[in-house]
Amino acid sequence: MEKIQQAIERARQQRDGHTATVVGPARAVEARATASGFDLTTAKSFSVAPRQAEASRLVTLMPDAGRADIFRMLRTQLVQRMKNVGARSVAVFSARDGEGKTLVACNLAVALARQGSGPVFLLDFDFRRPTVHEVFGLQVDHRVSGIIEGTASLGDVIQQINGLPLYLLPQGRAHPAASELIAARQARDLLKDLRDHYVDSTIVVDCSPLLLTDEPLSVQQIVDSCLLVVQQGRTRRDEVQRAAELIDEGKYVGSVMNRVREADLEEGYAYGYR
Repeated sequence: MEKIQQAIERARQQRDGHTATVVGPARAVEARATASGFDLTTAKSFSVAPRQAEASRLVTLMPDAGRADIFRMLRTQLVQRMKNVGARSVAVFSARDGEGKTLVACNLAVALARQGSGPVFLLDFDFRRPTVHEVFGLQVDHRVSGIIEGTASLGDVIQQINGLPLYLLPQGRAHPAASELIAARQARDLLKDLRDHYVDSTIVVDCSPLLLTDEPLSVQQIVDSCLLVVQQGRTRRDEVQRAAELIDEGKYVGSVMNRVREADLEEGYAYGYR
């Protein structure tokens, strides 16, 4: 409980303008310049093999389109909620590890890209246990943390998936200064520039769990909306309540229940909104 209170106090300090900066070299251009000057048509292209999609349960990229219906329904509900609050970016949270937040974020990003209303950016901001690259089977040479630290440009990091208007900014490996990265001004600048420069874009941010670190509280300061993933049979009721209390009520747009019993839903996913 003490850690959560410390995290809340840290978030309050950031809201008051006391924002941390990243300690380390800043040798390249800042995120603002790289995002504003980058042509998406020049992004590196990567194709996810069907076998990889099957192994990762990336159902929105699998040939059997019917298996992706739940994410199309989730997309429709989410887009409407985001429109209602004027949101263009959404952070995907869970209470603890292993509840499926990254898989939901990845499938949701693909579903949004297939809608074709504009570019979709998927950012891996779980700097403690980044796994977005594993879901897509990506080889990561440059990391989104490099953009924040000033050692890489957007063009170095970004990868387009399967010819869709879906652009990944992967992390690839853990970073020892996760809290400082999220709280840095450059992280805020990156999301702002993606939103401002690519005016029809949607930004999906995969984040670390709410009850394990203080980074999600910082992420909430730089996104427009938040989505909570819980796993049936794993996430305890008190954990869901504690996680919900840490989400800004004005930015909460819904929740996803993962791993629903097969008797309830054959594909193992469900979604719901309060």
